[in-house]
Amino acid sequence: KNYSWSDEMPSSLDAFAEEKVSMAFGFSTDYPLIKAKNPRLNFAIAALPQQNDSTIKTNYGVTTGLTVSRNSKNPLEAWRFILYATTDPTAIKFYLNGTGKPPAYRPYVNADILPPYGEVFQKQVLSAKSWLQPDEDKVSSVFQNMIQSARGNASSINQVADSAAGQLEQMLVP
Repeated sequence: KNYSWSDEMPSSLDAFAEEKVSMAFGFSTDYPLIKAKNPRLNFAIAALPQQNDSTIKTNYGVTTGLTVSRNSKNPLEAWRFILYATTDPTAIKFYLNGTGKPPAYRPYVNADILPPYGEVFQKQVLSAKSWLQPDEDKVSSVFQNMIQSARGNASSINQVADSAAGQLEQMLVP
């Protein structure tokens, strides 16, 4: 009888940009997308809400890793580039300004190198948690199917959750 969303609604960020909802949860990379959809929208960014009695803050983040293919013709140069791109202040500032993502490299967490809207996200970096998603599209599909199954009362919530957990675990098996 109680729900927060329906299939008739657009995505939460689209609904926010279209002024159909008063708030949305998002990432630093969502700010420019919202502004592009509605340049006149006047809004502010706040930290992810925490429980009142919580002594440890927990936030959600997305981590991107860099690697070099074993088939690379120039692996040493590729690793040198990754080291440069992730530790050189000029390269980091260029990347951060281009992506709007807060830095994960501790020496730059409190540096003044993000756009003004990035400050809230930057403060949450050290308490952000994440989890391995081997295939973002498949993971999204598993969650969408889980929500649909739970809403359709096709099975018990425990069965739906167990099925989704099994599907996610299968993605991690080589």
